[in-house]
Amino acid sequence: MKISLIDLGSNSARMYVTEINENSYNILSKHRVMTKLSEGMGSEKILKEIPISRTIDVLKNFADLSEKEESTILATATAAVRLAKNKDEFTEKVFNETNIKLNVISGETEAKLDFEGVLFGFPDIQDCLITDTGGGSTEIIYVKNREIQNKISLPFGAVSLKEKFDNISDAEKAVEEELCKIEFLKDACNIPIIGLGGSISAIAAVDINIKNKKCNIHNYKIDKNELSDLYKSITKMSYDELIKLKVEKERTDTISFGCLPTYIISNYLDCPNLYISTFGLREGIISKIISNFSLVDINNMEQFLENIV
Repeated sequence: MKISLIDLGSNSARMYVTEINENSYNILSKHRVMTKLSEGMGSEKILKEIPISRTIDVLKNFADLSEKEESTILATATAAVRLAKNKDEFTEKVFNETNIKLNVISGETEAKLDFEGVLFGFPDIQDCLITDTGGGSTEIIYVKNREIQNKISLPFGAVSLKEKFDNISDAEKAVEEELCKIEFLKDACNIPIIGLGGSISAIAAVDINIKNKKCNIHNYKIDKNELSDLYKSITKMSYDELIKLKVEKERTDTISFGCLPTYIISNYLDCPNLYISTFGLREGIISKIISNFSLVDINNMEQFLENIV
């Protein structure tokens, strides 16, 4: 079966056109566009007209690409949409203009699918702390013996932190205060962190470029001291310096805010290493489809998504 997995986040829209069989999958094409859907939401929690317009343009293009591939669409929306007071109006507008039904998933469901995706991408990992910082939320999952011990979804991410705080120092204090309230983090000391999200992947790419390495981002390792130095360097870099290190121009103003939660957790828990994962929510859905292949109804993927989570 051929499925187009769309993940609409606060900062970007992504689509995998994927051929999935009973025991395997093949990603035929990957598409990602920075939409910054959550731009200007602020404390009002209202999606604004211009970000909505550019996001719908991107989704129209995704729908056209999916139709050419003769692929069934399964679309999820995360923090920006789930937190928006006008989410119903937005999802209706998306459906009317693109024929895409957006499944707005909870923070808990997002964390579960992140977990499934990470285990899919790290078959040998046993204990870890997963952090996924998007544009508008941060999911934290404590994993022991490849089982979820605890999880939480926090209502801040790269874009929302940038819009709320005038400088990175104020954001650091606010995030640290919130993280210190999470009781289960005390049980997760001295284990690796597996980091997801565009900003975390970008900071890994920066490190790779600085060191002039040639390697994949997935499973890239940064030790705690390197992470601290790298984070502090990025917070001081200019736009031109970030561009020179291959950071996307749309991400230059938010990259340090997007790395902030993972950096603070690493310091707080004295975690030895950060591993970068490019496997997350979409791969979590893929793994669920493979493991429940006999139950998949290609004509009702929304119901299947609801069942598996």
